[in-house]
Amino acid sequence: MPKRFFLACCFISFCFSNAYAQKNEFSSIMGGGRLSDSKKGVNAFAMTASYTRSIIAGLAAEGSLDAFFVETASIKSNDYTAAQVSLLYRFGSINKSHRVIPYITVGIGKITTDWTEILSDPIYKLGAGVEYYFSEQSPLGLRVEVRDEITRKGHQDYPLAGPRIFLVSLRAGVSYRF
Repeated sequence: MPKRFFLACCFISFCFSNAYAQKNEFSSIMGGGRLSDSKKGVNAFAMTASYTRSIIAGLAAEGSLDAFFVETASIKSNDYTAAQVSLLYRFGSINKSHRVIPYITVGIGKITTDWTEILSDPIYKLGAGVEYYFSEQSPLGLRVEVRDEITRKGHQDYPLAGPRIFLVSLRAGVSYRF
C-alpha cells in the first residue's frame, strides 16, 4: 500500500509540474510507399497515429499505431497493423522558440494482420523527418517523415516471396504540441 501511494504522489506531481509542459506531441501522418522484398515490390498506403514525449535535450520517446494497406491482383486488399515504440533525436527541442525541427528515429514493434487470431512478427523502424510549426507560438504544425520498416516473412501473408519485407514510405500530416 505505501508503494502505491508513493507512486501515485509522484505521478500527480509529475503531471502538474512545469516539467510536463511543452514536452508532449500528438501526430497523425499518412502517405504511401513501396512494400518490397529484394526482387519485386507493390505499392502501399500507410498511416500513423503517435504520441511523443520529450525526455531530455533532443531525445524523445514515441509510441505509435501504424497501418498499411496493399492491393494486388491476387489479394484484393490486405491491411497490416503495427504497434511500435521508438526513440527520436530532435536537432532542436519542441519548445515554442523553434519553428523547424529536423529529427531521426529508430524503433521496434510488432506487426500483424489480425491481433486476435494471428501471431505477430517483429518490425524495425528507421526514419528521418522534419516538423514545421506555423509560428513560434503555434501548437499546430506539419510533420513529414521518410521511413523504412523492416520485417520478416513469418506469420503474415505478404504478397511477396522474399524472407525480408521492407516498407519504404513517405508520410505527412499534422502535429499538435503541448
